[in-house]
Amino acid sequence: MSYEGYCQIIGVCGHYYENSDTYNYDEETPEKKCQYCGADRAFENAVDQTNNPSDGFIDFNKHFLLTAAVVDVCNLGHQHIVIYSTYRIPTKEEAEKFREYTCPNGTHNCKRLHFGCSDECDKIV
Repeated sequence: MSYEGYCQIIGVCGHYYENSDTYNYDEETPEKKCQYCGADRAFENAVDQTNNPSDGFIDFNKHFLLTAAVVDVCNLGHQHIVIYSTYRIPTKEEAEKFREYTCPNGTHNCKRLHFGCSDECDKIV
């Protein structure tokens, strides 16, 4: 059985980025630093894409965005980010609340990963 997925990361600086190297999750690698400013990681969230599109995904833009990115257009018409978005680091409770899981019967998103849906399933509205 294989695993496919990635990590959602927020640095102590508040920048959001992703890392596809979940096998080296606990090792000290350059990927442990913010790719924009080099700050340490403050929050990590694993997203499992093995059997479902994105189990465990957190929509940081919807729930934790503090400041949006500032984009400039150069004289060639290309867009460049001059100031990166910043995000608030979620608490453990907030992260659990906003993680999205695909219901096994495919009808809705569930608050928790489980192996059988029932009327008692906690639905995200």
